[in-house]
Amino acid sequence: MDLADNACHVWLFSVQAAVELCESGGCRGAETIGHHRFCPCVRTVVLSWYVGKAPALLSIRREVSSDRDSGRPFLADHILDFSISHCSELFAIAIVSHGRVGVDAELEVLPSVRADIAGLVLTSREASSLALVGETSTERRFTSFWCRKEAVSKYSGHGLAFPFTVLDVLDDDVQSVSPIDSFAVKARVRSWTAGNGAECAVAFGMDVDELQIFDLSTADRLSGKSLIPEVQESLPPRTNQG
Repeated sequence: MDLADNACHVWLFSVQAAVELCESGGCRGAETIGHHRFCPCVRTVVLSWYVGKAPALLSIRREVSSDRDSGRPFLADHILDFSISHCSELFAIAIVSHGRVGVDAELEVLPSVRADIAGLVLTSREASSLALVGETSTERRFTSFWCRKEAVSKYSGHGLAFPFTVLDVLDDDVQSVSPIDSFAVKARVRSWTAGNGAECAVAFGMDVDELQIFDLSTADRLSGKSLIPEVQESLPPRTNQG
């Protein structure tokens, strides 16, 4: 499958579609997906479409060269980068042909959870923006902020070690410095609501200006569905979440 240098592909799978995907690759761990735990076969099958090799021939390793990159998965012997995320109803994988990428998918947080952790997550600018939205939209906007932050922190390699209260993702073009190692983060982040209602976000390099989303989050089965983008968007130069 072709992937342009300036593009990012994001695949979203329902639990049912992911099970079928695993079975198509000969995976015996498909039952694990049914219990809402991520099966590595999903990422291996999708990556095989881009690399042109059978899933069993792909080698996925983890970076251990520095504290910032420790544990970040990568595809050995290939330059493309990928990131994965999952919640109880959705499996997501983002892919770029070069550079780095980070993706996150979350179900909408409960009001009680937001009240407990908002002070540990939002910057002052984000908190002010959240206060301006209607009461019915508060939890969804907060979940979107969380997804955007986690996507950027996966992109940078810090993961949840990056203090979210200093990582401002109100704008689509994010520039921040990690207090952990003074690493300068420059990324573009985009967020949306999947077909099944889950909040999603992806972060990638500033040279990426095309996002293609393959949304199979509501699919009961893959059979008969064309594997072409259901949504294709060109990113705007800059937008604001406020």
